[in-house]
Amino acid sequence: MRRLLPLLSLLFTLLLAVPALAHASLLTSEPTDGSVVATAPSTFTLTFNEPVSPTVLSLIEPGGQAVPLDHPHLADDVVSVPMPPALADGSYALSWRVISADGHPIGGSVVFSIGAPSTANQPQVAPTFDPVVRAGIWLSKLLVYGGLFVGIGGVFARRWLGIAKAGRATEFALLAGTLGLLPNVGFEGADALGRPANALLDLAAWSEGLVGSHGIFVGLALLALLLAFVASRTGAVGGRIVSLLALVALGTAFASTGHAGTADPQWLTRPAVFLHTVTVAFWIGALAPLAAVLRAGAGEARAPLQGFSAAIPWTTGVLLASGVALAIVQLAAPAELLTTDYGRVLVGKLVLVAVLFGIAAYNRWRLTRPVLAGDAPMARRLGRITRLELALAVAILGIVGVWRFTPPPRSLLAADAAPATVEMVAPGGMADVTLSPGRAGAMSVTIDVMLDSGNPPKQVTVDFANAARGIEPIEKTATQDADGLWHVEGLVLPAAGEWQIGVEALVSDFEILQLNNSMELR
Repeated sequence: MRRLLPLLSLLFTLLLAVPALAHASLLTSEPTDGSVVATAPSTFTLTFNEPVSPTVLSLIEPGGQAVPLDHPHLADDVVSVPMPPALADGSYALSWRVISADGHPIGGSVVFSIGAPSTANQPQVAPTFDPVVRAGIWLSKLLVYGGLFVGIGGVFARRWLGIAKAGRATEFALLAGTLGLLPNVGFEGADALGRPANALLDLAAWSEGLVGSHGIFVGLALLALLLAFVASRTGAVGGRIVSLLALVALGTAFASTGHAGTADPQWLTRPAVFLHTVTVAFWIGALAPLAAVLRAGAGEARAPLQGFSAAIPWTTGVLLASGVALAIVQLAAPAELLTTDYGRVLVGKLVLVAVLFGIAAYNRWRLTRPVLAGDAPMARRLGRITRLELALAVAILGIVGVWRFTPPPRSLLAADAAPATVEMVAPGGMADVTLSPGRAGAMSVTIDVMLDSGNPPKQVTVDFANAARGIEPIEKTATQDADGLWHVEGLVLPAAGEWQIGVEALVSDFEILQLNNSMELR
């Protein structure tokens, strides 16, 4: 365990440095971020890239007061909530926090203005990040993962490999996993509500921690631990059956939630997560019981070691195939292994897995055969190396726990491709300008111009400028399609940041409607 302390400390530091994001992404809002609307909206809508469950919604007024928004309406991936009546002119911020399909929370805010932006008393959104809550989530997950993989996998390996010795590591892991589930529920609930660690004194955090797919995971994990405990104290035949049920419950728990299990196509990802989980559990779980019998001598270890050696090539093949399939789903390109937080965590995991595979290959090709032949010194040596494998496996579980705080690249792509819309209002009419996608680079522009007269404009031009980067106005003439909207194709805005947008609508030969606003490009 002493060997693990430096690596676990590094992982602890890493999780505090990674942005707290999950794989749901906000695509659009109405009103849009940064928009100025003429009148107060009656309803606020948020559209995500997947179904979500709202946990906290509040409106921050220009003076800084937070007004809770109750009774949100959820329709698939769209959350709508009624606005308070009689909102005064000025700038507001809608602070939102939702739970995505993988059971992880994501939050943000959308700033809009009624009439005109506030010149003072801008709304301030309090940060929802608490390092204590994040650390609690990671540490409790490490306990839970250890209990599930080392404990349940250990009981399964003992029963199916015929290992009589219980091994303290397996029993301790089952206990640690069971005890770890309790704080994990509380910390997950506090994070879902965007509250600090003292929220664990509130029943709301504990009930929120059991909502959605995370609640399903907790229930299945607890069932798996209970079955493993029963299997460890049941006769040979019954113990095998119950340990197999525990392993199935374990795989189902992980397939029901998390980044990978909820990704599309789920006909591939959920079975892949299930197979990946049960094969990892068998491999990791077998290490502690094998180390125990190897310490007892080559004679007692011969039959279990022979069974493990026969099973591990098939186990490794399924583990690698399912892992590769999941990585392909989550990563859009190999470069994202180094350019995204999710990819860098995966690289860290793969490095340790490669070391683990190297040790396993050495054990199989250099040590196993002498031990099977009755070489006692080799058995003790293999036992020591097996304990090293177990320590390395626990470190890998610690790295996997960091994934809780990183969005997979596929969700970043969905957010990156989302359009951005800005609303412009002036005496005589208004316009909605939509950039697709709403990020720097090549894009298309759609302009919906609505004149007070009800007549369509004769011509529409639009220009984009970025004063902070010294970019003078880029002017384009829009063309009107059969849908009545005006379009610009092939526009390139080369930099992210705040862009000033101007629209000129030719109302008549003698009148031009000018509208202006700004937009933040990703």
